[in-house]
Amino acid sequence: MAERVNGSEVSPRASLLGFGAAFVLGLAAASFACWQLSKNFRSLDELYVIEAALIVFAMLSTVTFAVVCLTGVSERALGLAALLLAVAALAFSGFPPWMDLVDTDRSSPYPDPARDAQIVLEFLVPALIAEMIIWRVSLRLFRKESRADTRTTWPSLTIALSAALIFNPLGLEVLSSAIKQSATDWLAMFWLQIVVGVIVLLLIFAWIEHAVRTRFLRHSSAQAEA
Repeated sequence: MAERVNGSEVSPRASLLGFGAAFVLGLAAASFACWQLSKNFRSLDELYVIEAALIVFAMLSTVTFAVVCLTGVSERALGLAALLLAVAALAFSGFPPWMDLVDTDRSSPYPDPARDAQIVLEFLVPALIAEMIIWRVSLRLFRKESRADTRTTWPSLTIALSAALIFNPLGLEVLSSAIKQSATDWLAMFWLQIVVGVIVLLLIFAWIEHAVRTRFLRHSSAQAEA
């Protein structure tokens, strides 16, 4: 069954292809982030375990969003599904059996908070990146099939800036130093303060961009109705 959207036909096959593209894009971005983090943390030997978990999570996210979109529930339900998946990723990233599986080569019986934080980040950050991309593509597909405006107030520029600041050699080194807090690293506390400060600034930038995009969309919608 096909629907007419803005003068064009949107078929279930096209929608499934869209969700397939969302899965590929999300998994590709997540895999790159995971590889960068693992390389920086010098833990490439555990990359295949985390990659397998990311594939499962990306598939779960894609299927969940596809079901919500194709059943035409609501855009709010799509957002709720994204929130629940994010919470699930957060909970799984710190799940003790999962962390033990990743860190099978740990020789010391004593807790290592820095190493635990690395394991959490190696899965959580790529998983959230994958989910965000799949969600945004799914939301666009949902709005197209609902004949709604596909433009959003999502702070995409701030997100792109955040990715650029993190996934580069200097950014990853600063992040690693802030996490480890080694006694031999005199700048560890300084880098931690820098990381916290940058996060606060990015949140402020995201809020400003969201407000600007909201005002722009309202203005353009008012002009279109006039």
